[in-house]
Amino acid sequence: MNAPRTAAIVTIGTELVRGLSIDTNTSEIAHTLFGAGIDVLEAVSVPDDLDLLTDALRRCTASYDVVVVTGGL
Repeated sequence: MNAPRTAAIVTIGTELVRGLSIDTNTSEIAHTLFGAGIDVLEAVSVPDDLDLLTDALRRCTASYDVVVVTGGL
């Protein structure tokens, strides 16, 4: 029996981390992944900052089978 695949969702946008916009994408993405048998174990929002995004992507790609990145909310 195969272990379930794991995933993280990374949303990009300074407006998200400042509370200026509501992240509606994460719930839709998580629901779709769950339906495909993929367990979402982390969801993180990062501002429009290349260094912070790079750090988040490095960490997530090292820890999870699938990483979904979305922005422009």
